[in-house]
Amino acid sequence: HNVSVSVERNFAWFRVAKTGTRSLNRLLEETVSDYCYLRPFDETMQEAWVQDFVESNCFKFSFVRNPWDRLVSGWRNKIQTQRPVAKKLLQDLDPRASETELALYRTDFISFVHALPDSKLASNNHFRPQSAILQGVKLDFTARFERYNDDLGVVLDRIGLSDRAASIPHRNKSSSGMHYSQYYDSKTRDLVSKLFREDIIRWGYAFVEEPKVC
Repeated sequence: HNVSVSVERNFAWFRVAKTGTRSLNRLLEETVSDYCYLRPFDETMQEAWVQDFVESNCFKFSFVRNPWDRLVSGWRNKIQTQRPVAKKLLQDLDPRASETELALYRTDFISFVHALPDSKLASNNHFRPQSAILQGVKLDFTARFERYNDDLGVVLDRIGLSDRAASIPHRNKSSSGMHYSQYYDSKTRDLVSKLFREDIIRWGYAFVEEPKVC
């Protein structure tokens, strides 16, 4: 698992990509003296104290997000970008794709979704089902991206940082200003429901159309 821990504040945060992790990580780095941001391949993760602490009675929490919304966010941030990371991820998506096809995956979300289910990219933590990322973890609190500020307040209160809740600005909308439902057609909507079936069942998510403005 990708986990952040603090013995001082007695918590283990099981991180799920694209659920507002960057903002919370920045705050914890600034305010918690023994804060450790760990990944499975870190040598520190092999140390017994980490495993013992994570399995102790510390406060274990995570954030989850509507899978249709999370997938759009992952595509915009990791695939649509011109950053070098996109090239590696596109190779994982379709290693035999031509330059024209790669450009299409980068610019057309529908094409990207159709290529995702049978690809290596589907196991990347930015696109992997959240239920798989959190498999085997017994959480004390599962926060929702959709009510980020309120649930973040619960987390910060539990770890003794309630006075810092107002210092984390966060927007739920993508930078495009579009609601996630506008990216889908009926086929890709169904594809995502199958690919992230366990997320949908476990946390009761549903595909929601953009609210109409009266």
